Amino acid sequence: PASAENLVISEIHYHPSEPVAAEEIAISTDQDDYEFIELLNISGQNVNLTGVHFSTGIGFAFADNTILASGGRVVLVKDPEAFAVRYGNGVAIGGEYSGNLSNSDDFISLSLTGVGTLHSLSYTDDDPWPTQPDVSGYSIILLDPSTNPDSALPENWGTHSNLGGGPGIADMPQ
Repeated sequence: PASAENLVISEIHYHPSEPVAAEEIAISTDQDDYEFIELLNISGQNVNLTGVHFSTGIGFAFADNTILASGGRVVLVKDPEAFAVRYGNGVAIGGEYSGNLSNSDDFISLSLTGVGTLHSLSYTDDDPWPTQPDVSGYSIILLDPSTNPDSALPENWGTHSNLGGGPGIADMPQ
């Protein structure tokens, strides 16, 4: 089963850039529709995500018997159609969440039914959190996620090296 030791929040794209490509604008002109959050299985075994849900920040619960492979990533999105046009159909979408990630600060809590909070954090676009993602279209990534650092500490987060982040792939900090 999922636990705080085998599952981490690895990437948060809370303030995407404005849509500019004609294909994006045809889908949505709301930059919030291009948000995503990524979870990563840092263990050497498959993880069952039954009961895993976001209890604050956004609304999402995994379906029973959802399995995340060892080293696997699952991307949750605000709008699947907007996400697909920006990132392509090659990135597997694990689900669509309700609500929005705040563009300036938010409290996110990932929980497991019957256990409680697995990870929680209050990100902000002010120091000591990475400030470049605010308005610029970069995502924040958990630095060295395989060590399971405390996600509540801003020094454990960095800015993704790619504009728009890297949903579903290994993250590279700037």
